Amino acid sequence: MASELTDAVTKVVEVLSPLGSEERVRVVNASLTLLGEGESSSVISRSNDAGSVSGREGVSDQPGISAQAAAWLQKNNMSREDLEHWYHFEQDTVTLLTIPEGVSKRSQQAINTYLLLGFAAFLRSGEASFSDKEARDMCRHFGCYDHTNHSKIYKAFGNKITGSKSVGWKLTAPGINAAGSLLRGANAT
Repeated sequence: MASELTDAVTKVVEVLSPLGSEERVRVVNASLTLLGEGESSSVISRSNDAGSVSGREGVSDQPGISAQAAAWLQKNNMSREDLEHWYHFEQDTVTLLTIPEGVSKRSQQAINTYLLLGFAAFLRSGEASFSDKEARDMCRHFGCYDHTNHSKIYKAFGNKITGSKSVGWKLTAPGINAAGSLLRGANAT
């Protein structure tokens, strides 16, 4: 039974992956209806009621938050309100507004900028990818860009950020968690 369930979930995910969030909800609801489950047991909704995909009122239904990020936020007990000090949400864009204070080393500020910029991309699209130009521009904006030594921070990324200056950067799962920890820790102060 567990193997059949796993196989079914794998096939459903393969079919739904290329679709957008709204289309996925419609396909699943239509499938449940065709199976005789009907409206009453359909638990997937894109409205702000208790049936929202995220399980946290309003998180997944807000512009700028992808379904993947909404699931991560729910799992990590974070809300959109927790993010609004750090990010500006407008339609399908998420803009990093600030980085946590209290970090004196510019290299660590730059690493935090890369992490939080990747998290902004994750919030927006579910993919935590961004270009090196975006990251350097943001470091300049926050005053943590060191023209002579900036490339030295790449060695400090560890397992949190993968990629290169030429192809761009992407947060790994530990990187997404590190960005979330930065935001949680800064929100606590």
